[in-house]
Amino acid sequence: MTQLNEAERDHVAAPPAGVLSSEQIKELIRQGCIQPASIPNENIQPSSVDLRLGKVGYRVPASFLLSKGGSVQDKLDGYAGDYYRFNIEKGAFLEAKKTYVFQLEESLSLPSTLKARSNPKSSTGRIDTFARLITDDCTNFDNVAPGYKGGLYLIVYPMSFDIKVRSGITLNQIRFSTTGNKHRLHLEELQKVYTEEQLLYSKEGTPIPLNEAIVEEDGLFLTVDLEDDVVGYRSKKNAKPIDLTKHDHPMEEYWELVKRPKNGRLILDPDFFYILKSKEKIRIPLGYACEMVDFHSGIGEFRSHYAGFFDPGFGYGERGEIKGSHAVLELRMRDSPMELMDGQIVVKMVFERMSRKPSIAYGVGIASNYQNQSLRLSKHFIME
Repeated sequence: MTQLNEAERDHVAAPPAGVLSSEQIKELIRQGCIQPASIPNENIQPSSVDLRLGKVGYRVPASFLLSKGGSVQDKLDGYAGDYYRFNIEKGAFLEAKKTYVFQLEESLSLPSTLKARSNPKSSTGRIDTFARLITDDCTNFDNVAPGYKGGLYLIVYPMSFDIKVRSGITLNQIRFSTTGNKHRLHLEELQKVYTEEQLLYSKEGTPIPLNEAIVEEDGLFLTVDLEDDVVGYRSKKNAKPIDLTKHDHPMEEYWELVKRPKNGRLILDPDFFYILKSKEKIRIPLGYACEMVDFHSGIGEFRSHYAGFFDPGFGYGERGEIKGSHAVLELRMRDSPMELMDGQIVVKMVFERMSRKPSIAYGVGIASNYQNQSLRLSKHFIME
């Protein structure tokens, strides 16, 4: 590995504008901008890196930011005596509706030309668990400032279920991009890409023409599907803990089926968590990355998704041979019940250009759990 000093890192040649691909991420690891060098190859995705829990966790009273500056570790040390520190090398249980912080195994020493953003992994979001990244001097969650040098910490807040974690497992992923937002697609460019690449298909696999898609200035909207015999899953109360190191939990112990509503209307209760799916199938061409916007007040007072990153190749394949995959929606109401109708807009997708096309695609020769998905729970459950 070529280990660059601080001055050399700040003068690394800026890559073309956009989200960094797997090859560019590996180069950052070789340069020491992402440490340690021993990150497993399977943790590197087409446009992101899966981050690993370290050995130690902290029970804290609430999530926090450091808008006035300072280090996360100093903040955690300030809780000594009031809350507790625990080791997770052999595993530990996290109670639902309690807040925990973990130092991650990875740290960063970014050049000033790069920034980063974190999201929970799909499997984390589908068990109703918040996983929010914080750094030293952070002023907002999940965003890493250009040129950041320091450790990474993850706030974990299970909502519906107690969970068991262990050091080395991955709950979130991080995506690197050049500074600025010029690589985000706005209306005209998004329409052009849609026409050239056919981004949306119907559930039957028929191309949805651009004039029938819902496209606004900076995003593409998807609607909810309430037409199938089973339209979703709703979390059960008082279920056993979910061991995140295992993939054999019986689905029926944790979830109840949501059947097709007779009148086409489904009422979401804020006391429960729902897994639904989009009516449309979406695909992400290799030259682009996508993120699902988790909250849009104009659509409704609910969180539509926890894990928003969609990698190049999702629902697309290596050569565009796949006619899209459904987007799974992780829905939780904020305060009051809300009625959903079949075909109602529920989520916005924003697209960004890749700095370089990745040599690997989601679901092609790598461990990708949700390619060609329909209505799908997380990988931790045995589906019927």
